[in-house]
Parts: sequence; structure tokens; C-alpha cells
Amino acid sequence: MIHVAKDLKDALADELALVGERRRRFLKGRWFRDPKNLFGIALSGGGIRSAVLGLGFLEALHRQGILRKADYLSSVSGGGYIAGYVHSKLTCDPETLFSQADIERLRRGGNYLTPGEGLARRFAQLRLAGAYVASLVMNWVWLVAGLIFLLCLAYLLFAFVLGVISPLTVAFYPGAELPDVQENPVRVFVALAVLVLGYHYFFHPLRHVGLWSSEKLYTLEAILLGAGAMYAAYWAVWAWYDGDVGLGFLRPLVVSAGVLVVAGFFANPNLLTMHRFYRDRVTAVFLRPARSGRVPLRLHELFPGNSRPVQGDAPFPLINTCLNLLAQDDAGARGAKVSDSFILSPMHCGSEPTGYLKTTAPGYRTMTLDTAIAVSGASVNPSRGEKTHALAALLMTLVNARLGYWAPNPKLRPQEGIGGLRWWPIYHLQEMFRRSDLESSSVHLSDGGHIENLGVFELLRRRCRLIIALDASYDPEYRFGALRNLVVRARNELGLAIDFRQTPEEHILPWAGNGFSESHFVIADVRALRGFFAQPRDADFHGLLVYAKASLRMPERRPETPSPGYDYKTHHAAFPHESTTDQFFDGSQWEAYRHLGRFVAADLLNVDATEGVPEADWEIQALYETFDRLTDDESLRDYCARKPRTAGKRP
Repeated sequence: MIHVAKDLKDALADELALVGERRRRFLKGRWFRDPKNLFGIALSGGGIRSAVLGLGFLEALHRQGILRKADYLSSVSGGGYIAGYVHSKLTCDPETLFSQADIERLRRGGNYLTPGEGLARRFAQLRLAGAYVASLVMNWVWLVAGLIFLLCLAYLLFAFVLGVISPLTVAFYPGAELPDVQENPVRVFVALAVLVLGYHYFFHPLRHVGLWSSEKLYTLEAILLGAGAMYAAYWAVWAWYDGDVGLGFLRPLVVSAGVLVVAGFFANPNLLTMHRFYRDRVTAVFLRPARSGRVPLRLHELFPGNSRPVQGDAPFPLINTCLNLLAQDDAGARGAKVSDSFILSPMHCGSEPTGYLKTTAPGYRTMTLDTAIAVSGASVNPSRGEKTHALAALLMTLVNARLGYWAPNPKLRPQEGIGGLRWWPIYHLQEMFRRSDLESSSVHLSDGGHIENLGVFELLRRRCRLIIALDASYDPEYRFGALRNLVVRARNELGLAIDFRQTPEEHILPWAGNGFSESHFVIADVRALRGFFAQPRDADFHGLLVYAKASLRMPERRPETPSPGYDYKTHHAAFPHESTTDQFFDGSQWEAYRHLGRFVAADLLNVDATEGVPEADWEIQALYETFDRLTDDESLRDYCARKPRTAGKRP
């Protein structure tokens, strides 16, 4: 069977048909009878911080009967850790979602990269170091082989140049002798250095009198430096053989070429980087406890009706990653030219530039949920979308600081088996020198936060009328960078204007006097820009975005048992925006963030956040209308100032 990548319109049509079928099977009520009434939940990136905040947030939504009524659960980076747990649990054992046993296992995994205590933790740290050193050494096998190969080629070239120059020198200047470049390497290096520096400082001022141009000077300097590099290679090979070179240099030339060719077919960057270690740690803590057995779930198995029936219903997973197009020249690109949103889902994988390939097609049918979540969280990577830095990309590739993933290019109809063989050093070099594009058989994916860190963009692309988004990104100064990026991208690429009824700076930014926020959330209208869409049905779109952010509100009274969040804040002033580099949560830190996530969701719904609250039968229509009534600053303040009501009652 030939699998051809679909365009965005066809891919979304297939996906929405599947979502509609799930609605007919599992969801009842007035809201769900209208196919345009799509409801999505988004979890932002932010490492383990966003995962634990998202745990508390989704736990509270689940207790109020909201989570499983969502059509979509979109996640980015660290938010994907807990979204992965939810997807796995709803697929394998939905009745025990957020059970106390699961929460305790997740709490013990807060220090997920080096778990354990005492000697066990020391061993885990040693295991992390061992995995990195091993991956670094294996990655350098082809690098060293390639370096030796280039040295030998440079030796040949420099020897050829000397062979041409020597007869010419003797012909024009009888009796002249060339310096012995083998026995006087220091003299040659000093001579080249003096020549380059003297040339630079003597000739450059002459450009002011019109004798030289800067471009010509820089070109000549480059030639001199290139000659110096060739000589260094020539001398290195000559010294290696202790002055007796002959044809012996052919040995390292042939051996290095052989190693480079053979090792190149096994130098898969998905295996020789820390991606696998990172994936396995995320799996052990967030995904494995959610399922029985150790067999990983494949991505296409996650949604009911997609590839096989499952025990319960679940929101459709949207796992957001960043497609790096650092060498792509596309004059028609909108937004950031060097990246695009690449979706991994049970139905399709792809992006607008690549097209969308069915997840059951070759190249993607074996992709697991574990891998997809790890790719979405590949924040440490040489390629970072528009944030990529040339020198940083070079150094990070050399030291193997890479978590990204090379996925089959949907545009080129990926094949399996012998047709899938690749000479991988090409892809390493593309990472090193920022040359990833759409013409290779694989495309380079990294953290979804490198392009949009809230996970809302793809929900807007699907025209969800109600979106609840949790922003747990690192933002200690409350600049709302992730939100501003979303507003710009939505306007430029989707033709949707996001207009806030209450400004986030006024309601969520902490007061200078006490450090507390007035509200955890604000409401925005999402409308189509006038003249952007040709179809009236698109031009009439109106949705609501409920934007909740990691923040602390002033408690109405001091509870008898202090909340872990407020108690933790007393000793950790940076809470709830401790650095994302801290991926090693202890028990108290983990509980503080989890309880904060629960309180943010409870404040959003105006219910009690106490443990043991029974599930309520929420109608999403009523929830939508409640948020739609919050039309001005005063009504939001009144809403947030109310005392929590009994669980299950609507606001």
C-alpha cells in the first residue's frame, strides 16, 4: 500500500471525523450535538515543573468531570509528561486515573533523571554520567574518522602544491631553496602568523585611499588561513610517520574512509545521543506506572476507533514538536521561517510544509507514545527553531548535548526495511552547521516550546470554541512571553485575533506590596480577522480562551493546615517560577507544585480544592456560558473573590 502525505485540510477532516465518532459514542448533551463546539485543554512546557503543575490541574478537572469531556488534550514539552500518563491510563486502565497509588509513584519520581535516595541515587547519577560518556565516545567515532580522512586529503593537497611550487622557484631563481617545512614547523607557523597580522594591519588602512576593498582583504586573509590549515595537516601527517611518509599515509586514509563509511550507517543520532536515556527516564516515571506490563504503547493505538478498541474514551492527543527548517529558503513562509509546528498524533504526523502522513504508515507505525513525549520535550538541542545560535549549535553537537529526533519526512513517503538505510553523518553535520531542511529523507524535530510553548496553536487551528490553557512556563518576571508569541502567531498564520477581556498584566501580575496575584486566570475572545477568510463560516468564528498561569492568590484566611504551596513559598521566594534547569524535585517541592495546580483549577471553576471531592456532572455548555459572562474587570474580580462553593455546584 502506498502512503501519500495529505495536506492540512484533508488531514483535519479525517481527524475531526474521528473526534466526532468518539463524541457520538461517549459524550451526551447539547454542547456535543454541534460539531463546531470543540473543547480543548492545553498544557504548556516547563520541564518537571509544568508536569507536576499539570498533574494537579488535570486531577482537579477530572474530579469535576471535565477532563474526559474534552475533545483534545494538547501538550508541549514537560506538560507532555503528565499528558502521557493520562493518555496511557485512559487507554489501559481508565478506572484508576489519578489514583492515590499512582500519585504516590509519580511523587517518588519527581527526581526523575536520577531517582532514589542515598546509595540508589548515587548509582542513578553514575548511570546518567555513564550514559552520557558512552554516547559521547560513540558519537566521536565517526567524527575522529572523518577528521583523519580530511587530514590525509589536506596532506595530499599541500604536497601537490609544494610539488608545483618547487620547480617553478628553481626555474625563476636558480640556486634558491624552499624552507624545510617538515623540520621547521614553528618557523612556518610564526611566518604565517606574521604574514597574516602584518598584512591585516598594514594593508587594511590603505582601503581608505581606495587601493583596496575590505572584501578583497578578507578574501586574501581567508586564503592565507586556509594555507596554514593545510600546512598544519601536512605537518601532522608527516610527524605521525616520524618523517618517513612515502605512501604510508594511504593507510590512515583508507582505514579512516572505511570506518567513516561503515560507522556512518550505524551512527543514528536518535541512538547515539542522550535522547534514548531521556526517553527511558520519562517512561519509567510517567508512563510505565500507567500500564500493565512493559510493552510500550504505540502512538496509533491511543484513540478509540483509530486502530483498535480501547477500554474507555479519552481526549484526542496532540503532541506538539518543532520542525527545524534552518536551511530552508521559503519566500512564502509566514511567521518564523526557520521552524514550523509538527504534530505527532494517533491519526497523522506532520506539518504544513511536509504534509501529514498517517501514523500507521511506514516510518511512523512503530513510533511509541514514549518517543513522542520525549521528542516534544527535547529542549536541550543544537537546533531550537528561531532561537538557534550558530556557535552554540556547533559546540552542542560536538559535546553531544542533544535530545532532538530525526523523524521520517512525510513529504518523501518514508519506507521501511533496506530502503530505510541512511548514511547518518549527513544529519549530524546538518545539526552542527544548521542545515536541516525539507529535502532530506528525515526531518529534525525538537521541543515544541521552541516554536509555541502553550500548546494552544494547534487547538486554534482546529477552531476549538473553548480552550482552557495552563501556562507553567518559566516566567519569574511575568512578562507573558509564551502568551505574546501565541497572539502573534495566531494573527499572522491563522488569521485569528486573541482579544483579552482582562489584561493579564493587571490581573495575574503579582502586586508589588505582597507578591500575590489578583487572579489565576483571564478570559480572551478569539475571532477571525476581517478579510482573512473567504468562507463565511470561517469568518464568523468566535471562541473563548481561558488562560490560567502559575501564580499565587492571597488566601482569604489562614487555614488550620497550611497549604503546601504557601508553606513552600515561605522558604523558596522563586516559587512558582523556579528555574527550569531544576529537574530534580524533592517531596516538598513536588507537593507544592501539585497542590498549586489543583488550586488554580479550583479557582477557575470556583469550587473547593479539598482532597476527596466527588466527581460532578459538569455540562461544558454551562462552563462555556459561565466564562462568556465574565465580560469586564469587575465581574472577574467578583468571581475570583467569592468563597469556594460546594463541589459539584456550577458557578
